[in-house]
Amino acid sequence: MNIKKIGIATTALLLCANLPMQTHAMAAESKQVYATKAESKLKSSQEEGQGSFSDVTDYFSVVTGANSSVDKNTVTITPFESWQKGGIWSSEENKVDLTKSFHLEAELYMGNDPDSADGIAFVLQNDIRGKAALGSNAGALGVYGPNYIKNALAVEVDTYLNGGDYDRGVSKRNHIAITVPNDVPARHEALTELPNDEILADGQYHPISFDWNASTKTLSYTYRSYTGSYVVNNLQETFGGTEVIFGFTGSTGVNKTLQQLKITELQINGISPELALEINDTKGNNNGKAEPSETVSVKNTISNATDDATSFKMEYG
Repeated sequence: MNIKKIGIATTALLLCANLPMQTHAMAAESKQVYATKAESKLKSSQEEGQGSFSDVTDYFSVVTGANSSVDKNTVTITPFESWQKGGIWSSEENKVDLTKSFHLEAELYMGNDPDSADGIAFVLQNDIRGKAALGSNAGALGVYGPNYIKNALAVEVDTYLNGGDYDRGVSKRNHIAITVPNDVPARHEALTELPNDEILADGQYHPISFDWNASTKTLSYTYRSYTGSYVVNNLQETFGGTEVIFGFTGSTGVNKTLQQLKITELQINGISPELALEINDTKGNNNGKAEPSETVSVKNTISNATDDATSFKMEYG
């Protein structure tokens, strides 16, 4: 694994005549300049060094006319009402480059009822409608149906087994699968059917992650202990190009279900900065503290532990 790393150290003299015996030495904030607007936008929406969002609206927007809403980092895909559909999409101006790897982690809340319906889908898409793209409600999960999302690949997290074409080839109600959306959905690839005693809508948030491996052209998911993956043979045939926007859709039918998510980590185009701060005193202790009038060394390091990381520059001030 290649790690691109930039480290810059500076020495500071603490003049602490009127300060308590132990003083925290603070480093100045580091400024990152990235190669593309997408990477710059991503970093500006992340909490420093954590890869997490303070506000989803920094990078995503709700589909116009949908039933979804955003409150800071909590996205309500569908409220607790019947016949709802909604979704959020990333910025069209800052598309994801599928020639580079991608990683997203989220916490999903699928409802609190064994009869919850219908589910949520994670979608990579290059539909001509862009951020206005949205499929039908009920079993279509906001991704399938007559107005299905085109040039797309979806990971459906489905809480309800529909008797028609939407769940063709599925034998158990709660399931996760990767599909290529169309009017009558294609086969469920990388299908995970949950055991009868386990449901998605258990009233709890659960972690889920999605990864795009650019070198193998593989989309994969991990939900708790369940995993699945699907290889895209031709990016042009599937997506109509090598750039996409991404987001989540979801729907309800007759059954009312509150469906929510929280995005916790995101890496696009090889960028997912991790910030490490070292404060060493004259004794070599990296404990973030220094004695009054003691000279300390402050070092900020930003690293990218990815094979295809985009180069970036750090300015220290």
